[in-house]
Amino acid sequence: MAAANTAGSLERSRKKLKLLASAGDQASEAQLAAVATFRDADATVAGQERGVTAVDPAQLGKVLSLEVTGGALSDLTDGGIAVSRQAADDLHLGVRSLVTVRSRRGRLDLTVAAVYDLARVDAFARQELPVGDFLVTTADYRHLAGEHGLTMVLAGRR
Repeated sequence: MAAANTAGSLERSRKKLKLLASAGDQASEAQLAAVATFRDADATVAGQERGVTAVDPAQLGKVLSLEVTGGALSDLTDGGIAVSRQAADDLHLGVRSLVTVRSRRGRLDLTVAAVYDLARVDAFARQELPVGDFLVTTADYRHLAGEHGLTMVLAGRR
């Protein structure tokens, strides 16, 4: 009986996540100014085991403000990657650096479009942010991980 309840609960959670993910495509709802979905996947970045996060760059700035120290998040397009200041320092990356991202599903050579700094964000808040060390576009994420990995949906009100 417990296994049936757990399976039912898991299926309901999956349905809720699908509904939340579809909200990103329906940001024109009257009460929402923007909706951004964040998806995480395991990947190797510049030869190190790291994760990547996908987000629609056009929606990111409407729901979350990141301190950009190099380049611009508006320059994050397919074939690009945004990198946290700490990861950029660790891997000796800067704007226009080429970095290879590998996953079980594929490989991409991406150009650093922006560097952002999370150092001023409170440690607790940083843990809760859907943003890790590497941001890619949703199209590049699909190449690396498919459609899986929804971790959070953030919305901005009008």
